[in-house]
Amino acid sequence: IERGCPVMPGKAARRRVVPLVALAVGLASTAAVSLYAHRAHIEREQARFGRSTFQTRSEIAQRLDATVAMLHSTAGLFAASEYVTREEFGRFVDQLDLPGRYPGVAAIGYSQRSVDGDDGVIIERIRREFGDEANVPSVAEERERHRIIYLESIDGGGEGLVGTDLFSMDACRAVIEKARDLAAPVISAMAPLQATPGPDGERGLYIFVPFYAGEAAPGTVEERRRALVGFTYVAVRPESLFGGLSDGSRRMSEFAIHEASGQDREHLVHATDAHEAFAADRSRFALRTPIAAPHRDWTLWFVSNDVFEATRSPNLAGLIAVAQTSISFLLSRLVRVQALAAERSEEDAARFRASERGLRESEARKGAILESAIDAIVTMDHQGRIV
Repeated sequence: IERGCPVMPGKAARRRVVPLVALAVGLASTAAVSLYAHRAHIEREQARFGRSTFQTRSEIAQRLDATVAMLHSTAGLFAASEYVTREEFGRFVDQLDLPGRYPGVAAIGYSQRSVDGDDGVIIERIRREFGDEANVPSVAEERERHRIIYLESIDGGGEGLVGTDLFSMDACRAVIEKARDLAAPVISAMAPLQATPGPDGERGLYIFVPFYAGEAAPGTVEERRRALVGFTYVAVRPESLFGGLSDGSRRMSEFAIHEASGQDREHLVHATDAHEAFAADRSRFALRTPIAAPHRDWTLWFVSNDVFEATRSPNLAGLIAVAQTSISFLLSRLVRVQALAAERSEEDAARFRASERGLRESEARKGAILESAIDAIVTMDHQGRIV
């Protein structure tokens, strides 16, 4: 601003601040919009990942339900007949087609409850059916027993376990007592598969279904304990029961099944091969959801795999941030240019007003001189002409 042409300092300062305010507002809105876009993208992908796990969850529930339904039908066989022979049970199991229709079932059996003096009747039945093949272990103490009467294994060799008291096995005893008192199917925790032929140390699951004397289960626990006849049960290999779910090449997640809410190997029921490796990558999507196993709490832990990651939609939050930041700086620059133009306009206007004021003052001085002068005053132009 030239001397003698002042511009109000407050107004000029405000004009210089306006571009900075515009830039700050633009950057703040950019941050808000980018954050919203990022969160919306994550929520959309998380929802898509959740939908992608639905088929696996459904297949797990269907396989468990089918196995329990098969045990109910087997219990119906014994409930509908006063005496089921070894051959009848074998033919029934052959019709079930365990390897083809019930993957994971390593063996299916029937056990009968006995107490004190009833045990002799059970042992006599076993020896009548199996003859010299039966090697019935004796139980010295007087207590409740649940001896295996029939056992069909997909690996063969079930006869060697006939007569074994399931109640003497800790893993089986806990499930038997729970199923008996609830009058419902119960699945065990992971335990050694002692009640089925197989490799030493093999671990798996048991599912027991009770049946009682009479047409329906009694109403009270005490009545159920007295009326219990026996159990149909299966020994299950989790790697076969839960392996091969969905189309492995197209499945978008790896999964693990844990007992309750545990996530360590001690509580692990089954896991796909790549689950542990993918679970260590914190950038992948994960989903934990409960699944209803027969009277046991399980948790399914899904982790997105490379198939899902390859189909993820792009996250546009970064692009939005760059674009809006550029626009914010451009708008700030335009506001600054306008502010400078307005400041120059005011400076020009101030100079014009100062010139106009100086001209009026000059005219006034000239008029005063002319009015007060005694002598004549002649005014000429540059060519000497009198004006």
